[in-house]
Amino acid sequence: MFATARTLLRGSEKYPRCRPLCMASLACLIFLGLDAPPPSAPRMTFAGTSGSSSLAPVSPPAKVFAPARGGGVAEVMPSSRLSILDSAEAWKHLPTARIGFGSPLPVWARALAKTLPHTTAAMLELDYLHRTKSPLDAQLRGRLRWVAAHENHCRYSEVSAANDLRRAGLDEAAIRQLAGDLTELTPETRAALRFGQKLSRDGGSITDDEVAQLISWFGEGQVVAMTMLVAHASFLDRILLALELHREEGGPLPPLEARFTRLPLGASRAAPPRREPISRPTVQQIESVFERCDSRGQGKRLEEKLAGQRMRRCRIALPEVDRAAVNWGLVCRTYQPELADAWATCARAFSDEANQDPLFEHRIFWVITHDLGCFY
Repeated sequence: MFATARTLLRGSEKYPRCRPLCMASLACLIFLGLDAPPPSAPRMTFAGTSGSSSLAPVSPPAKVFAPARGGGVAEVMPSSRLSILDSAEAWKHLPTARIGFGSPLPVWARALAKTLPHTTAAMLELDYLHRTKSPLDAQLRGRLRWVAAHENHCRYSEVSAANDLRRAGLDEAAIRQLAGDLTELTPETRAALRFGQKLSRDGGSITDDEVAQLISWFGEGQVVAMTMLVAHASFLDRILLALELHREEGGPLPPLEARFTRLPLGASRAAPPRREPISRPTVQQIESVFERCDSRGQGKRLEEKLAGQRMRRCRIALPEVDRAAVNWGLVCRTYQPELADAWATCARAFSDEANQDPLFEHRIFWVITHDLGCFY
């Protein structure tokens, strides 16, 4: 794992633009208890077009099949570092489905179903919501997913978003336009896509004026939906990239409508047995990290940034509630409660199933937020 961390960090130094992606990929690996190959940055191209991402269907890589533990068949993809269950075997690990049982599963769900079954089920429901039930127009949400995938260098999600756009009635010329000149789009759509690009690449570069302009065109609820959609798309892209997951035969698949039976209150979602870490950091070791930061003046600078942030006016109006409420959660629950509830279900399931060492988890969280320049 630490060898992979070094590889990702070196890759982030070689490709500064990919540094946030490298760090998020490392987080995904730690969450899933998996190792990963080094990150790669090159983009695919259109025939005769330089620097853009191809949308034409390509043949999936050759597959090798091997017996899966406990029966069934596992699909081992070239250059992947984990076995991927077939859909039938993956469904055996997932919670009971009220709708959609037995349908073909996307490759990321087949990769996660055995180790994080309840998290995978919640992610399937969330993905369906974003791709089919979002309050955003179908073409706008497809375009936003495509530009996020393009910024993240995620070929799988580019093709997936392009397929969603075709189902929404967009022609090939309009889809190809996303990789080039956007001037023919309306100012509103163009601004939304630029927002999605910047949010995927460097969220801290978005300005107050840009958000205010979007709100004047779309309203606060729609802008919150855009933000949540791009966040979800980037989250899924990082899992696909970190685990080197390839497209399914005939895929990526259309949105899967699956509904799973909720566990009774208090029921256990314990994770499958995993290896214990070789060693755990002591409280003194953790404190020493922050002491070193303080000795370099980083703690003081962080407090100054926090003080400055508290003086700023929020870009999104907040309801008058308990001042102790977490603002980002409050914004999501106020403007997009259905999407917020679906994401919260994912987070709760993951927390239960992963059951990570809290000191280790917080260290990784601190490293990533520090690297992304996120004071929070």
